[in-house]
Amino acid sequence: MAKHRDDEVFAGTLNGTGTLRIRIDHAASETVVARIVAMVEEASATKAKSQLFIEKVEQYYSVGVVAATLAVFFIPFALGGALQPSLLRAMTFMIVASRAQSCWPRCRRYWRRWPTPAATACWSNPPS
Repeated sequence: MAKHRDDEVFAGTLNGTGTLRIRIDHAASETVVARIVAMVEEASATKAKSQLFIEKVEQYYSVGVVAATLAVFFIPFALGGALQPSLLRAMTFMIVASRAQSCWPRCRRYWRRWPTPAATACWSNPPS
């Protein structure tokens, strides 16, 4: 589209040949891009109730998993167990417990729909 003197130009307008003198009439905060960025920031700042719940529980769960892993390692080892089986048992526990934590958001969706048997669906189809 050809532009002439005093025509309004938009971001992305191409200049084929010649010289352009452009006067800016709007503040940078009024651009479409600035409005999109503001909406994305606002959406990122707000979280769903289920997300807040999961984040709250995750804090305690992570501490509990570390404490339980240490117990799984140190108790048998302190009672005379060998180092390698105790360490293997603790690492296996930590891996399984961490995998369970990554599955929580999906499990929560299933539990809302089907209160009791749905927990098994999460474990049989873990997220990739």
